[in-house]
Amino acid sequence: VLAGGLMIPVQHRIPCDCTVEPEVRRYVAASYEGMIEKSLVQPGDVVAAGQVLAKMDGRDARWEQVGLTAERQKAAKQIAVSLVEGDAAAAQMAELEVQRIDARQQVLSRRLERLELKSPVAGIVLDGHLDRAENVPVQLGQALFEVAPLSPLTLEIALSAEDYSHAEVGFETRIRFDGMPDEYTGRIARIHPRSEVRDGDNVFIAEVQLDNSQQQLRPGMQGTARIEGRTKTLAWTLFHKPWEHLQRSLPF
Repeated sequence: VLAGGLMIPVQHRIPCDCTVEPEVRRYVAASYEGMIEKSLVQPGDVVAAGQVLAKMDGRDARWEQVGLTAERQKAAKQIAVSLVEGDAAAAQMAELEVQRIDARQQVLSRRLERLELKSPVAGIVLDGHLDRAENVPVQLGQALFEVAPLSPLTLEIALSAEDYSHAEVGFETRIRFDGMPDEYTGRIARIHPRSEVRDGDNVFIAEVQLDNSQQQLRPGMQGTARIEGRTKTLAWTLFHKPWEHLQRSLPF
């Protein structure tokens, strides 16, 4: 009877720890070197596409524009005077100065148009190096905010080396998160072929895509995933790990 009971087929279930990660990450960088006038969001804020995250200080650009306007008027007068006097070389030099000023004014105009740093997508602010700061100097191209859409999200499941060979793409997975009563389901979409170290353990990462249209989940949330594996005998389910451990410990 005991032997017959151990041969009963049961579904092999693999319990694993899991973490919610964003599907994609978008970065908002400084469009030019200058000062941040004011930061309007902080990490954890939910933002809409096109929402202003921070404002750059445009006073220096405006002051320079005023000075360039005066210089252009002076150069234009110089052109007229040189033409009257018949000095073609001086007129040409003044014309080049006008062209230089016009080009600089176009750069300043584009800079003033980009004073507001806006979110490229609707989602959540994952990281913000300014956190409601004001009058902070920034460099051209410096990443200031990290924004990620809230749907869909990727569930990263940490598979131990022992369970890696028993999980396959397409296996159904049931997920529960800490502090949430609802159970989520999904299927493994991808298993990373290369292991990595997480919390001191060597694990393989399996990915499950989650529909978060209700926006209940947030990146960084942790929970427990249960992978519904293949049907095995009860004896295999109970004793395969000790047997595999014994095989690895044998010197031959």
